[in-house]
Amino acid sequence: MHVLIIDTTTKVICLGLYSKGSYVGSHTYSNNHAAVILKELDQLLKSKGIGLRSIEYIAMGIGPGSFSGLKISSAIVQSIMVARDIPVITFSSMLAMALTHKANTLESEPINVITYANINNFYVGQYRQEVSWEKLLPQVEAAQHISLNTWGDERVKQLYPQCKLLYKPLALDSLIPYIESHITEGKFATVLRNTYYL
Repeated sequence: MHVLIIDTTTKVICLGLYSKGSYVGSHTYSNNHAAVILKELDQLLKSKGIGLRSIEYIAMGIGPGSFSGLKISSAIVQSIMVARDIPVITFSSMLAMALTHKANTLESEPINVITYANINNFYVGQYRQEVSWEKLLPQVEAAQHISLNTWGDERVKQLYPQCKLLYKPLALDSLIPYIESHITEGKFATVLRNTYYL
């Protein structure tokens, strides 16, 4: 089984290849995902000695996160899947953030993560095994006295001290049990087959 895993919803292009029980990944910081991602994808496949024709499944992060990054990965995934009718598994990028944190800590409590939506809004998610809940939260009333143009990490920590802010590359290998369960149960995305927009 060869599974290509992609997430481009952050400043890091995160690619992974799960093949015959082993995993190899690559992480590239970039301000221009479109200019870099195909080269990175090609190098990843060559590192395992396989080509795109060998890919049997694709797992893709669908945000929340960078809109342009999501469009880039959507275009790549669609071009691969349409040509060969490859099943696609979608995952929350915030779930990947939570699993990345879990892989680097011994905490057993539910994991809370946060990511920006825009200057006044952000997404918060709580995770146990998969998704407990995710939602978009507006700026809270109690924080109205803080200047709107200084929204940043310290303000997020004040409002939601239980949330983790992650700036490291996503550990896509932590998604393998999630991906395998979706393959076993036949839970594949259908929206990508019908439209160029998510």
